[in-house]
Amino acid sequence: MQNRSFLRKSHRNIIRFFSVIVWLLINAVNNAVCGQSAPYGPKVKISAADFSMVASPADTAAGAVFLTDLGSTDFVGNEQGNFSLLYQRFCRVRVLNRRGLDAATITIPLYVDGESKEKVKEVSGLSYNLEGGSLLETKLDTKKNVYTEDQDKNHKLVKFTLPAVKEGTIIEFSYTIYSDFVFNLQPWLFQGAYPSNWSEYNVMMPSFYGYMSLTRGAQDYFIKSERNAIKNFQVSVPSETNLLRDRTESYNISANVTYFRWVMKDVPALTEESYTSSMNNHYSRISFQLAEIKEPFTPKKILSTWPEAAKGLLERDVFGGALTRDNAWMEDKVKALYSPGDNVLTRMQKITEYIRDHFTCTSRSGIWTTKTPETVFRKKEGNVAELNLLLTAMLRAAGIQADPVILSLRHKGTTLSTYPLLAQYNYVVCRSVYNDSSIFMDAAVPGIGFGKLPADCYNGHARVINETADELNLSADLLLEKSFTSVIASNETNGDLGFTMTRQPGYYESIEMKKTLRAGGTGALGKEMQQLLDPAVTIGKITIDSASGTVAGISADMIVKKPAEDILYLDPMLGQGYKKNPFASASRLYPVEMPYKIEKTYQLSMEIPAGYVVDEMPASIKIKLNEKGDGIFEYKLSSSGGYITLRSWIMLNRTNFLPSEYELLREFFNQVVKKQAAQVVFKKKS
Repeated sequence: MQNRSFLRKSHRNIIRFFSVIVWLLINAVNNAVCGQSAPYGPKVKISAADFSMVASPADTAAGAVFLTDLGSTDFVGNEQGNFSLLYQRFCRVRVLNRRGLDAATITIPLYVDGESKEKVKEVSGLSYNLEGGSLLETKLDTKKNVYTEDQDKNHKLVKFTLPAVKEGTIIEFSYTIYSDFVFNLQPWLFQGAYPSNWSEYNVMMPSFYGYMSLTRGAQDYFIKSERNAIKNFQVSVPSETNLLRDRTESYNISANVTYFRWVMKDVPALTEESYTSSMNNHYSRISFQLAEIKEPFTPKKILSTWPEAAKGLLERDVFGGALTRDNAWMEDKVKALYSPGDNVLTRMQKITEYIRDHFTCTSRSGIWTTKTPETVFRKKEGNVAELNLLLTAMLRAAGIQADPVILSLRHKGTTLSTYPLLAQYNYVVCRSVYNDSSIFMDAAVPGIGFGKLPADCYNGHARVINETADELNLSADLLLEKSFTSVIASNETNGDLGFTMTRQPGYYESIEMKKTLRAGGTGALGKEMQQLLDPAVTIGKITIDSASGTVAGISADMIVKKPAEDILYLDPMLGQGYKKNPFASASRLYPVEMPYKIEKTYQLSMEIPAGYVVDEMPASIKIKLNEKGDGIFEYKLSSSGGYITLRSWIMLNRTNFLPSEYELLREFFNQVVKKQAAQVVFKKKS
């Protein structure tokens, strides 16, 4: 028994020993990794050897590579009895070829609120070139070549371009931003249009500010660490005993702080490809939202719930004020827009179409108003928020339940549904509920039909701004763009081959066609169609059948001039198929995001040209994108009784495809392009 006890104790000791060894090894590795510094930091001098790089290890085809990108944010006491943010950035970039010259132009965004604004200081820049074995340095002239431009009332842009930049140049730049807006803790972009060998962000957060961090992107951190410490801050306030308040009194505040460090290494570039809603959804980055303020300040919760945020929006004069202020002037204006016997749906439509057709939208971006509804009505113009909030108010004046909805357009990126981060939203529409169904209205877009929204509004999460702050999912999967094209071809008496094509475009395609028609008539539309056709095909008369605010049908007479040759080649799709694969890249690092599902049908009934017989004809096929049939392509071509018939049908019933599905999607469209480009060959009868 004693021996067994001894053995058990020995076994436990051995396990403890090896556990300690493993723990020490893991910590040693972690410390070694976390202790690594940027390879091209500000203390590292550039030498001739640094010009030997000919390609980025993360992306051999890149035009430039970020050797090192370093950022940091610290909190410092200011002279208003509060704290400011001190943001610093240092960056070195190697321009590898002409495609990377844009990397030498730097844009620094700054936030502005009335008289208060962020300030950029200590801007510096250098360009290094290797000439005849000698290292030449060219400094940025900050007095002449750094300029500021207004982006909107809350944002300015500071811009500069590094001098003497050409293929092979190494550039470096640095700057500091001083900000009194503690809610605007600078985000950090680890990934962009160029690969990055080393991207690092350090943030010191004091315990009296509580931030929520938001991360996006698929890249893993090379280093992610944090350490706690105690730091003394000096805060100054104007002296209360001095009447002129030209002296300050200083105080020391000791607080717990956490130092965060995030590093990504060998990050590949992400370039925008077809069917991408917004690169903001895919770049690896981190951003912050101020959630609460703690002692020694008066404790305050900043990040609210959605019902609280909606209540706050409705109470703000620049949003809810458009609905709650005295709108008595509106009643007579609204009553004049419809007949007393009109039902609810008809009233809704007439009011929406009145604003859509008689008002001008000055900006399709923003959720805030700058003018009262009465001013907007009188001037017949306003931004998207002003027009659609006016629409909401006018519907209510007509006795119709209506609420505003805020969302983010596709180009801005998707929003996070959990928290009311209002800076993510840039669009307002109107919603009403009729017979238990939601009806969405947008009076800011010419040509959009009643009960329809522009395709770029279908970007996922949206919120109704009412007491319950109802959550909506405006998914692109809710949209189906369905088009139909029919072609009948027969031999003309003069020996030519005549075609009559009738097209019924999809809803959003028809809106674009209406723009073309408004701008240049059927002639302009004919030119667009002609560009898709074989040069041997000429377009004659075009007629339009327009109904319900859309181009419901387009008919075009076309003629093929047959050359007096033994062989005749004809594209049976008449240029209506896919000319090239929309997914050209061999691989993709982020999802495919289509604006809507598609269904395209093309039918042809064609008399074989007089004096010819079919010599070659493409084979029929039917393929599926995957086992579930998320995509189907059918191509059925046959010849019988002196006629050729074709039915080409392509359907995609999903809008989003993961990177792991990209190869299947690309090959699917390879097959579509190849088959739709195939020609029928005719030869003269012997």
